[in-house]
Amino acid sequence: MTMKTYTTILSILFLSLSSLCWCQPPGGEMGPLKEEAKKKIKALHKGFINDRLELTETEAEKFWPVYEEFKKKEKDIMKEAHPRKKKPYSDMTEEEARTLLEKRLESEEKIIQLRKEYVSRFLEILPAKKVILLHRAERDFKKEVLRRMKDKKDKIKEQRGDRPPREGRGRF
Repeated sequence: MTMKTYTTILSILFLSLSSLCWCQPPGGEMGPLKEEAKKKIKALHKGFINDRLELTETEAEKFWPVYEEFKKKEKDIMKEAHPRKKKPYSDMTEEEARTLLEKRLESEEKIIQLRKEYVSRFLEILPAKKVILLHRAERDFKKEVLRRMKDKKDKIKEQRGDRPPREGRGRF
């Protein structure tokens, strides 16, 4: 796929995602809509990485299960260090802040060890050059997603005359 194809696909994705924001039920839970959006982004991410790394069918077949395993483990480590329900930093005691810092440093060490393990596993599947390009491709995909989200948000602000969001609605 070409970059123009990805641009078109990402544009369509973000237009459909923006409509999901307006359909969001009270309380911020999107349920099946959120899952559908995640699946679309995951599919675009996979296509973007396949294109950037120029993966052959054989490479892709072997690479993706290992990559998804790596991402799941990485996510689990991050969840450990960054619990959802946390006290505001300003309300923490000094001891709680120190504990949080230690926990985060431990998670960073775990992630480094995980990356070392998976780089060697990726090297069993892909040439070193493609493994190096993987990090850049991931970063470029994130930048593109964020840029398009910002563009969409700016467009919405422009359309509504830069009004603040009405109470009871999302940020958009």
